[in-house]
Amino acid sequence: DASRTSDIYVHNADVAVEAPTLLSANSSSVSLELSWSVPAQYTTTSPTVTLCGSLQPITLFELEMFTNGSTLLYRGADTKFTVLGLSPGTNYDFRLRGGSALG
Repeated sequence: DASRTSDIYVHNADVAVEAPTLLSANSSSVSLELSWSVPAQYTTTSPTVTLCGSLQPITLFELEMFTNGSTLLYRGADTKFTVLGLSPGTNYDFRLRGGSALG
């Protein structure tokens, strides 16, 4: 029906976000074990991510690896991941992002 309309509102909050803390990084010549913690203000007991008008805790993580392009290594709720199949003498960059169940 062409007479129907919808309003969409987007709100971007200018909030400084503290990065997760790297707890350990154990490595061998071909693997890297990473673990991290969520800053206290972003846990389920102190939700701070505003999405769809409600506060959401950070409960999901995405870990990406960059060598020749980007590779999504992990997406889930765990705060640890082991990267396998690395090559000695190769530089790797990683990015960890956090979000709520809503996005």
